[in-house]
Amino acid sequence: MVRLRAIDSFSHFGDHGAMHRSLLWLRLYRFLGAVVCFIALAKVRADLGPSPGNPFKGDYYGTSHFKSDEKPAARLSEGLLVISITNQGKFSASYVNKSSDINFHVRGTVDREGAFTGTVYYQGKEWGTHTGRFNKLANGDIEALFEERPNGREIPWGRSYMRAHPMADDEKK
Repeated sequence: MVRLRAIDSFSHFGDHGAMHRSLLWLRLYRFLGAVVCFIALAKVRADLGPSPGNPFKGDYYGTSHFKSDEKPAARLSEGLLVISITNQGKFSASYVNKSSDINFHVRGTVDREGAFTGTVYYQGKEWGTHTGRFNKLANGDIEALFEERPNGREIPWGRSYMRAHPMADDEKK
């Protein structure tokens, strides 16, 4: 009821259609302003070029080798791994130790220069950390040398080396 009175109170100003048209023009003006801003931002983005992203981005598979610092006489253990690195530098890796059938999962970040740190999970629980550096080879493979530290330890438990190859699209399925 109040709304009808408000509309009726404009009747002495003349054409209701003119007021409606001016509101439509105002909305159109705002919309066009937003479109112009969007186009301008897109142009600036195009002038800057595409964001290079992380050079290690991709899905890889390969092998890892671990050597204990605490037990130098112990044999070198070998494992299989799969690693996925996003354009933002987040990575997720899973590997299984072939000699002991132990499965680990690692989640972390790698910067554009290859420095990485990751949290290691064993049986669903946080076990420790990996820190090291990735290198990208001319053939597209990645390799890394890294330290393993169980939770609460200041010195490394051991060192690992891994080398992985890019997955082909048909291997990702």
